[in-house]
Amino acid sequence: MLLPTDPLFGKISKIYYEEQEKLYGRTNYYQGDPFHEGGTSVGVNLESAGEAIYKAMVNFNPDAIWVLQAWQDNPKAALLKNVPKGRAIITDLNAEARPQWGGYSKYLWNRPNGYEGHDWIWSIIPNFGGRTGMTGKLDSMNIDVNYALKHPIGRASLKGLGAAPEAIGQDEVLYDLLFDLAWTSNKLDITSWLNTYVNSRYGQKDTIMQKVWSKLKNTVYNSTYGRKDPPLETIFCARPAWNKTSASTWGEGEIDYNRKDLEAIWKLSMNAIPSLQKNSNFQYDMVNITRQVLANYGRIIYQEMQTAYEKKDIELFEKKAQQFLELIKDQDRLLSSREEFMLGPWLETAKSRGNTKEEKQLYEFNARTLITTWNGQSSDLNDYSCREWSGLLKDYYLVRWEMFVNSQIKKLKGQNTVDLDFFAFEKQWASENNNYPLTPMEQPLKIVQYLFNKYKNIME
Repeated sequence: MLLPTDPLFGKISKIYYEEQEKLYGRTNYYQGDPFHEGGTSVGVNLESAGEAIYKAMVNFNPDAIWVLQAWQDNPKAALLKNVPKGRAIITDLNAEARPQWGGYSKYLWNRPNGYEGHDWIWSIIPNFGGRTGMTGKLDSMNIDVNYALKHPIGRASLKGLGAAPEAIGQDEVLYDLLFDLAWTSNKLDITSWLNTYVNSRYGQKDTIMQKVWSKLKNTVYNSTYGRKDPPLETIFCARPAWNKTSASTWGEGEIDYNRKDLEAIWKLSMNAIPSLQKNSNFQYDMVNITRQVLANYGRIIYQEMQTAYEKKDIELFEKKAQQFLELIKDQDRLLSSREEFMLGPWLETAKSRGNTKEEKQLYEFNARTLITTWNGQSSDLNDYSCREWSGLLKDYYLVRWEMFVNSQIKKLKGQNTVDLDFFAFEKQWASENNNYPLTPMEQPLKIVQYLFNKYKNIME
């Protein structure tokens, strides 16, 4: 590793910036975090290092501004001590849950002096890993942005609002609210704003869906996450074991609202089908709400399955296990009705980037690995990017749970079992190249209606 204070650093930086400009064009903003997640500054003079990094930028571009991300203890104040104010801008990445800008002493990562006068951006991380789940903080976003604008530390150098999702394609309402907040110096009337959003989303006024979204604001979009990373994960995607709550190591695994409230929202939304059935956004929302209801119910069946196992009640365990596996199958069928929830387009997009057979195979392997094992056998990143997608549910998550259930049945019957090697199966699946559908296999509202009729009484 070359220290920024080494004379060679400036020469290499110049070459790097020149090549970058050839590829991407001229810019005044340069992002770089020398000590983000795992980097060590032991033995490094941070003040001198930060100054050298900055000087290398302005030697190439006199108008350069250094962009950094505030995450954990990065960036340390010393790193920017010798960087002039106005020539660095720090993105407070997770300000909606773990703010660092200085306005909240109760948060672990809070910096009492904020960013020492450097410019900063109030940002959200609405989704980690691209995981599937309805989660957000509508009310608190509205309140917290306004608080930052009014706070002495915040208002002095707050330059904008931003989003730093690890994937896109979920919870669009969060982005609409966030960037509408950029145009007001006061809190929005969130009820009025949400009604306008609903009208815009469906292209017409619908009082039923206005009520639905008002209730969603008070349930799935009134999340309390902060200790864990959003979104709320489904138990279906978890590598099978007992006492599981989340699928990924750092994922949120506790429902922070009454699941019955969401079931009531599901029931209410069914009344909007006659007026909005041809609207694609409505179809998507109905599939997504149904998916979340079934995912939440899966947690209940999983707990009942574990209780039956602990009581050594073989008959009840087999019954609950079959219910759980059937839920996964139903979820897969539901999600085959919308391209946004299908595995096929994800893999096809990856393969399409390849120019040769070998490249296509590599890109497909990478795409499969990213949403499953991510890394090696014992990595904490296993299922970090789990997705509740049709195809993936049926051929990956369901198979793992079937392996687990069959093993538990053998144990209850006193039969010999072997330790389950989930990774062997996972690795094999990631190496396959079978095709998955690229277009929906079900009619969205028909399958939603079918599942509503099937589960509405069972859940009560």
